[in-house]
Amino acid sequence: FFFSLSLCTYNMSFASLVTSPPSDLDSYLASNGIDKVLRDMIQKLGEEKPDDQISFMIAFLDTHRNQESNNKDEDTDMDIGEDIAEDAVPEVYRNRKRRMAVSSEPNGEVESIQMVSESQPKGAETNQRLNDALSSHILCSHLDEAERQEVFDHMSPISFKKDDYVIKQGTDGDCFYVVDEGELEVYVNTPEERKMVQHIKTGGSFGELALIYNTPRAADVVATTDVKLWSIDRVTYRRVLMNSTIRKRKLYEEFLNRVPILAPLQNYERLVVADALEPVSFGMDEVIVSQGDCGDVFYIIIEGEAEVTQVDREGNKKHLVDLKASDYFGEIALLTDRPRAATVVSKSANLRCVRLDRARFNRVLGPCEDILRRNMEAYHKYMAKQI
Repeated sequence: FFFSLSLCTYNMSFASLVTSPPSDLDSYLASNGIDKVLRDMIQKLGEEKPDDQISFMIAFLDTHRNQESNNKDEDTDMDIGEDIAEDAVPEVYRNRKRRMAVSSEPNGEVESIQMVSESQPKGAETNQRLNDALSSHILCSHLDEAERQEVFDHMSPISFKKDDYVIKQGTDGDCFYVVDEGELEVYVNTPEERKMVQHIKTGGSFGELALIYNTPRAADVVATTDVKLWSIDRVTYRRVLMNSTIRKRKLYEEFLNRVPILAPLQNYERLVVADALEPVSFGMDEVIVSQGDCGDVFYIIIEGEAEVTQVDREGNKKHLVDLKASDYFGEIALLTDRPRAATVVSKSANLRCVRLDRARFNRVLGPCEDILRRNMEAYHKYMAKQI
């Protein structure tokens, strides 16, 4: 059926396949190269005949989008209707029996609108004040240092005079504010009374819900002195986080390409693993893994250095290797819970890594043994390796 449909689609217009189509449907699809993408997808669908057709099509379109994005980075004049490589469609979606999460970049509002505020790098003193105010704030506590800095760089200065309303209850809001200088009061209005509920001083912040929810303001915020604020709007905040996520995904994917135990992964599966990596940091001389301990976590170094040592049977401690950015260790933990063969210690004041434990790997892709069995030589190598 799918093969017949793909042949039909190549020989007839898309308008003929749609009930009451717009008069310009075919020309619209052709002008953007979408007709070719749809034909390629239907043909591939007919060839592969996957059990889960919807997930297969999502994966196909997501792979196409990623390829188009990479092509535009290399050559902005490249035709958007370029063919998808034969191996671009992930094997995991062919004749599969179980569902798997599909990951893609955010879409909608933040994908279609350009950054509202331009980057405005700030001095060390201002950055420190913003970091003091926001490092433990719910909006920034989950961000790493680079991401927080990018948020700070996109915050814009704004001033208000004494008695000015910065926020009015019931109005639409899309900005979050940090107080650089001055003081403000927060009032909640009800039919019975107007009640002051908070006094905000330098270093305080307000309006964070506007970055998360598109809801009316819940209170009045009034300046009780002249105030200087730093602000960031919802679209810019989300765009900053989205861009950061895309950059991380590409970086992590490059690192994962170097890990032999993950070599059998298809491109899309590697992206799924990249999205599952968790950031973690270690201080100087902090032990990351200890020889003899059971291990279930795999690490990749993003920034900094670490030392690997081992104690032999006679009790002698020896230096094995120094690790740096892009190096990895503990990958066998994705496969087996054998004791660690060596100790890894941070040799940087701020060693930044990403980690992936076996349970999370199994949740997103299934047991690592199943992945390795695609290459039996690699499977036997790692199963025999003593860790």
